[in-house]
Amino acid sequence: MSALRRRKVGAGRSVEELAMMRREDTLERLKAKLRADRPVFGFQHNSGSESLIEVAGMCGWDFVLIDMEHTAYDLVLVERLLRACELGGITGLVRVPDHDPHTISRVLDSGAGGVLVPHVRSADECLAAVRATRYQPDGTRGKSGMCRASRWGVEPWGPYAAWAQSGPLLVPIIEDAEAVDVLEDILATPGLEIVAIGAGDLSQSFREPHLGVRSPRVKDTLRRAIRYGREHQLSVMTLPAPDLSGELVRELIDQGVRVVWWGSDISHFTTAIRSALAQVSDWSPTGEASA
Repeated sequence: MSALRRRKVGAGRSVEELAMMRREDTLERLKAKLRADRPVFGFQHNSGSESLIEVAGMCGWDFVLIDMEHTAYDLVLVERLLRACELGGITGLVRVPDHDPHTISRVLDSGAGGVLVPHVRSADECLAAVRATRYQPDGTRGKSGMCRASRWGVEPWGPYAAWAQSGPLLVPIIEDAEAVDVLEDILATPGLEIVAIGAGDLSQSFREPHLGVRSPRVKDTLRRAIRYGREHQLSVMTLPAPDLSGELVRELIDQGVRVVWWGSDISHFTTAIRSALAQVSDWSPTGEASA
């Protein structure tokens, strides 16, 4: 093996590993970590940059959450971003803007490893979303052998269709007070592997918009979700808002959170460039400390 193929890309994955990975492999690697009770890490993608996704995968992040709810992304761009996920060996999840089953189906046809559905408020809504990810007789997703997910018909339909019945993730986001009242009913929906507690919107729903996971009622919801998840092999996802700090991430992991939705590409970039500038901002052009 050549030196190029042996070397590590940053602190992340080898060139050889990235070259051999398919989207099913990256998703299975993420699920295997969760089955082993290990945390996985990802971030929200709001910049539209394919390069940032590819680099994140090379650096060892587990997933990226492509956000259609709070951006101007269309499905053409989403498909391009999912290609970047595969180049970087990182699982591409997509947060859709609503519960529309056709949108869910089109995102999966584009090659998403999973879909996050915002503002799920009842078990019926959750079940309808799960069914939108599955083909008949288990669901309502329309069949297309000519889509990116099924590799445009170049490969046989059967193996993809079989994988699609249980492979892609459907993640409901609990972010409304009325959903908390029926939390265990929602989490009991067949077909779930991960549930997300949307700390920002949920704290807003509790009239505590600035507290995020520091809100006592959000903390209680998170504890309930984690307790139920431990009993039913369900992993809990949340974001370390409002701090976005490593300390809060470690605190959440200690509590039982296993899927860490850690900020966004823009927030991480902002932190990095502010830090870089701060290191030199108090020096004059001559190298002498400014007054």
